[in-house]
Amino acid sequence: MSSDRTTTERPRVVVGISAFRSDQPVINLVRRLLDEDWPVDAVVIVDSMGSGEVERFIAEEGGPERVHYHNSPTNLGSAGNLRKRLELGAALGADFVLALNHDAVVDRSTVEALLSYTHLDRLGALYPLRFRSGKGIFDLTGTSDFAFRANGTADVPAGNLIEVRWSSSNGALYATAPLREHGLGPDPSLWMGWEDYLYGLQLHADGYRQFIVTAARTLDEYEYRPVSIAGRRMVLADKPSWYLYYSTRNMILANVYEAAHPVRALKTALWVAMMAGHVWKRKGDERRGFAASAYLQGILDGLRNRRGKWKHP
Repeated sequence: MSSDRTTTERPRVVVGISAFRSDQPVINLVRRLLDEDWPVDAVVIVDSMGSGEVERFIAEEGGPERVHYHNSPTNLGSAGNLRKRLELGAALGADFVLALNHDAVVDRSTVEALLSYTHLDRLGALYPLRFRSGKGIFDLTGTSDFAFRANGTADVPAGNLIEVRWSSSNGALYATAPLREHGLGPDPSLWMGWEDYLYGLQLHADGYRQFIVTAARTLDEYEYRPVSIAGRRMVLADKPSWYLYYSTRNMILANVYEAAHPVRALKTALWVAMMAGHVWKRKGDERRGFAASAYLQGILDGLRNRRGKWKHP
């Protein structure tokens, strides 16, 4: 971390890293961050039921004055973890928190590109331009206020900034002002999945602006697999069945109960119907049965406004 910069030259920035059963990737990320001397002031790691390995690394190599470790005795889930990282960053006096998952493909140049636009007024978040290797596109899904399906372009989009309603939290530079001044932050009750989508919609509704910075590049190696549904070839996420539960439930919670809007509610119904094809494409009767159970439970719990952790993972 750079020591030759002062807070008068740039805003105070804290890196917030999510850790859950990913000790070595987190250690590798922190070590690279320190070795590359990123232009940030501190690092916060938020873990759940940690093994102690990350804590030992900080004591021996990271330096507790630079790297702060928070270990929750219970699993926070991705939504609660993101909220906690922003809260701890704000408590350290950060103007911005760079949110990274343990698998973030981000380097110093990406961070510097994001920081070059922190002067913008009423800023809620800056996002890197994500290249989805599984789909072969630069992701521009967040230009729409509904996450119906990934869309983008195979070519680098023109311009320096692209205004969006939301984007992935992995690599996002979040302003802490919405949280400090209005208590606005990711909703931990979603527990897992789409918390960054809902938070982006809420930032937009409160008049905060969000942009993709095209010079800030990152690689998204999300797992996908090609399928054919009703004669149409699609590329869908290749994840365990319980992902389907949270995706289905949280999309309903976000668009029907939280950022409620008739058009988004209708599109959510179409999205939920489309996901039935995803269930059908699961290989093997047993796997398909698990997926169908998770999918139907997600619909029921979404309509019943049920939140928090389900039985998996």
